Amino acid sequence: MTEYDAFGNPVDQAPLEVSATPSVTPGETPPDPTPAPASSEPATAASYVPTSIATSSIRRRRVNPFGIVALLAVLAVPVVGGFIVYSQVDGTIDDVRKSFDSFSSFDTRTSGEAGGVPEDLERGSMLRPEAFAQGLREIRRVADGGRPVFVRVEAQRIDLQVVRRGKTQLIQRRWDGKAQPLGPASRSTGAPTMRWSRIDPEAPRRLFEGVRNGSTRPSKQLTYATMFAALGRWSAFRADGTSFTAAPSGFDLERKGG
Repeated sequence: MTEYDAFGNPVDQAPLEVSATPSVTPGETPPDPTPAPASSEPATAASYVPTSIATSSIRRRRVNPFGIVALLAVLAVPVVGGFIVYSQVDGTIDDVRKSFDSFSSFDTRTSGEAGGVPEDLERGSMLRPEAFAQGLREIRRVADGGRPVFVRVEAQRIDLQVVRRGKTQLIQRRWDGKAQPLGPASRSTGAPTMRWSRIDPEAPRRLFEGVRNGSTRPSKQLTYATMFAALGRWSAFRADGTSFTAAPSGFDLERKGG
């Protein structure tokens, strides 16, 4: 009887050998190995670069025209706003200057018609703190609740424009007279006003000293100074035409035009 081993092979037969190489009959040419099928799996991360990423890296970013328009609009707001404010202030000052022209028509006297006309900081000059303060008090009483729009001072007089109950009025105080109304301004204006306390009685003297800067030459002396509520600063002028600006106190004098 034929005996079989544990693998079912007859004990008198050699076990079958499994070979990965196909058997070849002598004289035959071995067949070509079957090529491995192309893998359908994607390439590894090390060798794979997504096309979308490669393309986007060299593609220029598109400019959003709506974003540019919005940016220009935002930048234009302060520019346009500043231009409007400047135009309003410039127009206001021009209106006040036209109103001030009315002072000249009422003031027909010249300095030479009265004796002892004060000059510079001489006694009685409206540039002196005590005279300027007294003149302002009288003008304020005549204003009867009106608020200052514009003030002009020189050695011989103070000129002031006030707004009261929506109407403008011109008031003058000469060195040898009393404060008196000169009539309404040329036309009503919506000019800004300032507090009476904003007008410092010491300012004209400080302006005079700062403008002349120690010089005794007539051309270096202060001829007059003005302050508009719209600007909030003094403007001072020499006889030679040089102009300056200063704080309401009369300090921080700056020469205009360098």
